[in-house]
Amino acid sequence: MKGIILHSFQVDRGFRASKSRNKAIAQASGDYIVLVDGDMVLHHEFIRDHFNNSELGCFVQGSRVLLSKSKTSKVIKQQILNLNFMSSGLQNRKNSVHWNFLSSFFSAKRNYSKGIKTCNFAFFKKDCLNINGFNNNFEGWGREDSEFSLRLMNSGVNRKTLRFNAIQFHLWHKENSRNSLKQNDEIMQKTINEKLSWCDNGINIFL
Repeated sequence: MKGIILHSFQVDRGFRASKSRNKAIAQASGDYIVLVDGDMVLHHEFIRDHFNNSELGCFVQGSRVLLSKSKTSKVIKQQILNLNFMSSGLQNRKNSVHWNFLSSFFSAKRNYSKGIKTCNFAFFKKDCLNINGFNNNFEGWGREDSEFSLRLMNSGVNRKTLRFNAIQFHLWHKENSRNSLKQNDEIMQKTINEKLSWCDNGINIFL
């Protein structure tokens, strides 16, 4: 049976990742959600790794490999999709090691928000709906992913961090503006201080 591909769209009015993700998740028919960004090249075992590491009561945080500017240019021009530990132009090569045996030893469950990146992130849809998804009040780059994970943990869903599995390669690009970081930090700090597990302006407006 072939899967159905749906395209979720929103007008480009700056960085509004929370709304975009909420719109897409609301349309998803599956029970398990894997988030990736458009500036990633995925290891050929990426989805299988996430499937094998899915676990009730957990969300999964994977890692990424950074590509140099010159390597990124080459990957795009030559449409290179098969990247691995031996590829040139990798800035944090250790993250490109794919080894199930090592992953079983070094992947761990520990609840903390540091290093959260929803470019490589997976969770059960019901857990997302239970906290009302991402907070749409986040506009501009920063903290929407950390705040989302904090509410998941506050609701009783544990963080599972993968090593040596679910690998992705990040294409180099200029960094987004940090102009909204102060106001976004304030939203996240409120979640921390009040131990919030729900946001009022979330995925419910798209359901």
